[in-house]
Amino acid sequence: LLASRSFAAQSKGMFALAQLSRNNSDNQDAVAKMGGMRPLVQLLDSAGNFDPNVQAHAAFAIMEICGSNYSNQQLVVENGGIAQLSSLLQTAQQLDVKAEVAGALWALSEDPAIKTSIAAPPTVKALVTLLGNGNTRAHNHAAEAVASLALNNEDNQVLITEMLIDLL
Repeated sequence: LLASRSFAAQSKGMFALAQLSRNNSDNQDAVAKMGGMRPLVQLLDSAGNFDPNVQAHAAFAIMEICGSNYSNQQLVVENGGIAQLSSLLQTAQQLDVKAEVAGALWALSEDPAIKTSIAAPPTVKALVTLLGNGNTRAHNHAAEAVASLALNNEDNQVLITEMLIDLL
């Protein structure tokens, strides 16, 4: 379904993958083993002509497939996922897309090495900005991502603290 020309089929396929992978390491591993990580990252392309639901569900699937799964987190990085997620977080117009991207960044930030690559000022600023909006899911995912990025990383703590003060 990820390769379908139908946005609805892509979106529903990714939603199904996300639901099947939630808290299920065997299914998470199966998605990676079957080559699912590359197309998920490609469907995040903020420059492409993708439907916002496709992008939101791609980010949602990445969040669920990568949660507590370091090897899948690394596959997202190897396929350019951090740059895609960062770009989408900054350019998406829909809060639903930004909410799911923040969730994906939260899941990916579990790995200390990946955490450092996520914490570029534009990405952190976009996450901090989400803290002040009315979308509960976006707010919660952004809060978790910001907290995770700051955890045990002094450089990130300083960057995030400065941005939070600016937000006030």
